[in-house]
Amino acid sequence: MAKKVLIVTKDRMEFNIYHPVVCNLQKRGFEPVIVAEGLSMEMWVKAGQEIWSGLPKAGDFDPDTRARTDIDPYAVLTEVKPDLVMTGLANPLRLGGSFGEIANRLKVRLGYVEDLWGVHSRSPAFPDFVCTVDELGAKMIREYAAYSQASLGDVYDYLTTDRTPKIYVTGCPADDVLLAVKPDPKTEEILEACDANMNNSRVILACGQDESTTPMLQGVVEVVMRDPYSLLIPRLHPKWMSDPSKAEFKKLWLETLKPAEERGKVYWADASVDTRSLIRSATEVVSIYSNVLREAALLNRMPVSWTSDIARTRMLANNGFSQYPLVSIGATLEVSSTEEYLARVHRTCTKGHLDILNKLRETVQGDGRATERVVQAMLAESNS
Repeated sequence: MAKKVLIVTKDRMEFNIYHPVVCNLQKRGFEPVIVAEGLSMEMWVKAGQEIWSGLPKAGDFDPDTRARTDIDPYAVLTEVKPDLVMTGLANPLRLGGSFGEIANRLKVRLGYVEDLWGVHSRSPAFPDFVCTVDELGAKMIREYAAYSQASLGDVYDYLTTDRTPKIYVTGCPADDVLLAVKPDPKTEEILEACDANMNNSRVILACGQDESTTPMLQGVVEVVMRDPYSLLIPRLHPKWMSDPSKAEFKKLWLETLKPAEERGKVYWADASVDTRSLIRSATEVVSIYSNVLREAALLNRMPVSWTSDIARTRMLANNGFSQYPLVSIGATLEVSSTEEYLARVHRTCTKGHLDILNKLRETVQGDGRATERVVQAMLAESNS
């Protein structure tokens, strides 16, 4: 009988992580069972994969967040009886966290695949193993207090035990496709037309979500307003641009961009264009602590982490660190003002730029084989 692996996803990144893993497992005769909510639902269906219970009907999901209310994790796990459960680690974590906790209760082996340092801390469950991006990710898992000082339960809450999971340094499967990423043709045409008037142009891809995006966006707009040879491509998270409860942020961000937009300094790429293709078209990529910074460096573009007090607060709350980890090893620039950005971030490739890219390659496994390493870890765990 084929072994079953139950995979729970919510957002785009979780789909990008687990889709190549599912395809690899199917080739090996495994039976993946996909539970999906949020933005990942249509992505699985479009990729030709079935999801548990299909797409939800009206009333069975939140129209703003697309969180599902029609799936009972306990019922699913007891019916499927998987050999292994893999949950995503999106923020906020919904079904992924519930499935993790029920898997613990039913003593089903549980695993995570990290796409960013520290995201294991988003789940209340205790995984048996974690596939992480690099040695820095492994160190953060080993030092995570909730694992090393885990309570044995309400009745024995005065007793603790070490529940540190087994760690596999695999890289992130979502990075495997980076080797084949090409620029978006339409974006390239727009940029070429702009470059006819802006010699040696600076093209900034600015990516963000949550409150920490505001000071970053304000600073980047000032950069392009002061640099005559520059263009800004905003890529703001659809969750924050479409959720009515976050409408005040959308309004503020659009107002922030308006002065630069009126001067022809902003290009809105169509939402269907993959962010990684936009990275290829940029000279530098600005965010606070998202995956695009790692992807930018792997795609030979300058990664810049724009910090502020709120940025450090959000990083600490969401990931357990107050500085983007690649900054500390010299693989990403950190700035907190327009003056600092203009002084340190150069439009053309410099020795400092190459040093940053080389530092990242020494740290992150970007060889296109992360999926295979993750699958090998899952095979080992399913046989435990």
